[in-house]
Amino acid sequence: MSTSAPIPPDDQPTRVTPPAGAPGPAAQPPGAGGGKTYSAGVLAAIAVAVLVIAGVGGYFIGHSSGDDSGQKSGYDKGFTAGQEQVHAQYRPGQQAYETIYAKGKADGVAEGTKQGQAQGERTGEAQGQRVGFEQGQRQGVSTGEAEGVRQGAAAVLGGFSSWDDGAFYIITMRPSDTEGVGYEITSRTQLQPDTDYKLCDDGGSQQVCQSAATAATGGGTADDGGATGNE
Repeated sequence: MSTSAPIPPDDQPTRVTPPAGAPGPAAQPPGAGGGKTYSAGVLAAIAVAVLVIAGVGGYFIGHSSGDDSGQKSGYDKGFTAGQEQVHAQYRPGQQAYETIYAKGKADGVAEGTKQGQAQGERTGEAQGQRVGFEQGQRQGVSTGEAEGVRQGAAAVLGGFSSWDDGAFYIITMRPSDTEGVGYEITSRTQLQPDTDYKLCDDGGSQQVCQSAATAATGGGTADDGGATGNE
């Protein structure tokens, strides 16, 4: 046999006592009549439960929103602080600034020297070729002219390469066979002191004869001394 717990006074249905002499309400069998009736205590408990659930939901929503807002605010503050710290480290005069400046300067000088040397070599080579060509051209012209003069002189002088400075010569010339040279020397006779020179009576007018000079005034000629030979 089960024993039912006593019902609290607040949970018991309210009973209405009819006035004296009035018939009471007809009894209704179990299960008949209206819907299920809840007591005021049950309704209060349900209301409290709803408030608790709503409060927990609001807490989680607010906590999630707070996390997002706090995370962004913390990121912004950390980023700003990091920037300020890096800027402070790399201000002129600071060790980090001097280190990176020295390294950049050394790398820049090395790279600049390398590129400058390469550019200088290319420029110098081009200028050297141009200057060398110009100098070679001038030298060639000068050498060619000198060689031309030498060859022309040799052709004109008939192969006589040695001449005494200040001496006098009797020369014989003829038309030259060398292009650009009009005449050439075929023979020469160097004049000597105390010697008379004249064309020989025999051998044609191309021969020069010489004889010892006479002491007579008026310059007469001595005996025929014979024709001079070609030197």
